[in-house]
Amino acid sequence: MANQFISNPAAYVGQTYTPLYVSLNGTPNTEVQKISVKRSDGGAPAETIMRGWAGRFSGAPKATCTLSGLVPNTPQAGDSTTGSGFNNSGMTAGGISLDQTMLTFLNATNNTPVSFLIQIGGNKAQQLAFKGYVIDIDVDYSLGGQTTFNCQVEGNFSTFQ
Repeated sequence: MANQFISNPAAYVGQTYTPLYVSLNGTPNTEVQKISVKRSDGGAPAETIMRGWAGRFSGAPKATCTLSGLVPNTPQAGDSTTGSGFNNSGMTAGGISLDQTMLTFLNATNNTPVSFLIQIGGNKAQQLAFKGYVIDIDVDYSLGGQTTFNCQVEGNFSTFQ
């Protein structure tokens, strides 16, 4: 029996794949290595005894995002033990450290939401723009390894445009 996929070979058309970029309050986050975006309708299943799954209840739609990357060390002149870490310009939201955008008593944004822009490729690409808050930041380090961060973001529902 002939293989149907080989008997009618189509000309191969290569395609390039583009990365995602992220900006917070207009500042590109240059230290991100991984971006995960999840959008949810916020609803719940409607289930009944007689019908089983009967549909969904509407909920509060939202976008959640995880940014993972490296915490940079930018040594001061002649001193290799100090660095800018979360104050590095590529780790801020419009010049404000990410942890200072969280809704805590250390908030430096007057509790206003942060503008998140996730872009596929260049300037004519699709963009996902939403406003929300940094809700969680984890920093991880092990001997001989890199210092990494995971930043959880939550905001209003949006679609790639």
